[in-house]
Amino acid sequence: MTAISTIRGDSRLIFNCDGDSTTLAHFQPPITPLQLCRTIDELEGTQVDTFIYCLNRGDDTFSHRTKVGEIYGRNVTDWQLGETYRSDPQAPKWQKTLAAMERIAENTEAILATGNDPLAILGRRARELGMSFWAGLRMNDIHEDDGIRFFPLRSTFKRDHPELLIGSPYPNPAEGYPRDDFTWAFDYARSEVRERKLALIEEACANYDLDGFELDFQRGPWYFKSGQIRQGVPLMTDLVRSVRETMQRIAADKRHPMTLAIRVPPTLALCEAKGLDARTWIREELADIFIPMAAGYMDIQADIREFAAAEKGTKCTLAGGLEPYLAGGGRADIRLFRDTANKFRQQGASRIYLFNFDCHRRNGRENPYTVEELAILKEIGHP
Repeated sequence: MTAISTIRGDSRLIFNCDGDSTTLAHFQPPITPLQLCRTIDELEGTQVDTFIYCLNRGDDTFSHRTKVGEIYGRNVTDWQLGETYRSDPQAPKWQKTLAAMERIAENTEAILATGNDPLAILGRRARELGMSFWAGLRMNDIHEDDGIRFFPLRSTFKRDHPELLIGSPYPNPAEGYPRDDFTWAFDYARSEVRERKLALIEEACANYDLDGFELDFQRGPWYFKSGQIRQGVPLMTDLVRSVRETMQRIAADKRHPMTLAIRVPPTLALCEAKGLDARTWIREELADIFIPMAAGYMDIQADIREFAAAEKGTKCTLAGGLEPYLAGGGRADIRLFRDTANKFRQQGASRIYLFNFDCHRRNGRENPYTVEELAILKEIGHP
């Protein structure tokens, strides 16, 4: 499949914003447009030239104007801890998280009441700062498996259709939140799930001025029920083909280039183990950029050369993914950011991608970046 999309600029440094933790969850309602733009205004004067705004709150609720999905928080009537947990020693910590979750809902409604929404506001601000603006969709997110802190993330659609979820038994108790022996992750073997995701992507690309879109396959570790992964592989590939074709059609209608990026597990074998045939996706040029990386930490031992080899002879390009927290614990300093970014370039990456850099900042998400963090943002985008 030949791509009609092109990548604006050099995209030296791609910045994934999780969409709420430093803005909608942080400021007391009603949030202002200036406060909402905090997460992108902090990047002015850095090497970040592509900004990704995550659409999901959790997996299946949203803060932008959508007729396909559900507005986050509208189905929640009680933001307090359940009776079982109110006497637990950790109750104050859990309740603090729930208070932040409620702020996200209140701030979402405050912006929507003005006739605007976060996706439109941030898109305009990105243009003013000369950045490319992409939306991102987490293809599964298992935060909502934690019924203590994150139950507000569970959509009415999921509650009404448990047959579309992976459910029980919990696929791997070592990952996620296995307390209830039930995962709210969507089961992509079901056509209804694939159609819903495609419709969400089509709606956002058609209704907003986007330069690109990211499919994030690294926020949920499962896409199919145990024993059904092999049968699911062609279904997921067909979905990615449909996303590609849909975006190409919209881009042609708008006469506006639109990049498709896909974040995947850090090796081709791990991709296959999840039912993600990244090798075929690359061969068929189903995306412009592939970002192989660990789900939530920086792996300084990562080796992405097999992806570079798979992309040889195609129009696909490769981004090396970085995150502030290190595999095994601790934080990466500027030296590790520089060294790992340089290693990825030597292995074939043409771009660097930052994940969780805003919400995992050293002094807490409520505080500005440190001098060192700003230096990272001003350096690692250039060889």
